[in-house]
Amino acid sequence: MNMKVVGATAVAMVGLSVLGWKQLEGEANDLARSAVSVSNPAPGPTGTSHQVIEAHPVAGSNYPTSLTLRHPFPEVPLTREGMDFEDDPGFAESRAEQQWLDLHGYPNLEQWQAYSVAPNEKLREAAAAGDGVAGAMLDGRLLNTDPKAQERLVDAGVDGNLFALQLLASYQAGSRDGDLVAAYAVSRVSELRGDLRAAIGREVMLPAPLTPDQRLLGEAEAMRLNEEMNRMYFEKHGTPAEFLPRPIGHS
Repeated sequence: MNMKVVGATAVAMVGLSVLGWKQLEGEANDLARSAVSVSNPAPGPTGTSHQVIEAHPVAGSNYPTSLTLRHPFPEVPLTREGMDFEDDPGFAESRAEQQWLDLHGYPNLEQWQAYSVAPNEKLREAAAAGDGVAGAMLDGRLLNTDPKAQERLVDAGVDGNLFALQLLASYQAGSRDGDLVAAYAVSRVSELRGDLRAAIGREVMLPAPLTPDQRLLGEAEAMRLNEEMNRMYFEKHGTPAEFLPRPIGHS
C-alpha cells in the first residue's frame, strides 16, 4: 500500500499499541467513557531560535501556559514552513495540506523525531510553553497511567487538535484492553471535523474489520460524540464550531 494514503493515524499508533486501558474520572467522564467503552456503556473536553512562545492554545493545547516559559526545544520548528513533502509524518502532498496539518495539531517531521524520544518532563515544559503538539504526544503516552489524559485529548479535539483524536483512536485500536468500536467512533469524529484522510487511515489502524452491527454502533457513537463536542465548544467559546476540510490534491 502507498504509505501516502495511510495518514497520521498510523503514525499516531507508534508507541501506543502496548498501553492498557484505565477508566476516566473528572468533568468529561460521561463523554469520554462512552466514547472509549461503547461496547460496555456505563451510566453517567515557531521558530528555530531561542524564543518565548505566546501563551495561547495551539491547536487545542490543554496544559497551563505561560508568557515567560521558554520552549525546551528552541531548535525545533513549530510549523512546516519551508519543509519538503517527503517524509512528512502527516503525509502532506501540498502546501495547503501542510498548513492544514499545522493548524490541526499534527507534528511536523522535526517535532515527531524530537518529541518521540523526549522525556515526559520536557514534553510537559513544551506544552506549558504553548506547544499543542507536545501536549498531545505527552497525553498519548500517559493514557495508561493518568486518568485525566484522555479528558485532555478530548478537550484538545474540541479546540481543533485532530491529531489528539487520532492518538485516542489509535490507543483504542492498539491497546490490549481497547475497544474497536470506540476506535472507529473517535476516528469518525476526526473525519467529521475535517480530516478527509481519516477513513483510509482507519482501515489500516483497525486490526480487524468491524461487523455490520459494530459499524452501526460506531456510527451512532460518532454522531453522539461529535454533537457533544460541538456543545462543549459552544459552551467554551460562545460560537458554533467551524470545520476546515483537509485539502487533498490542492496545490
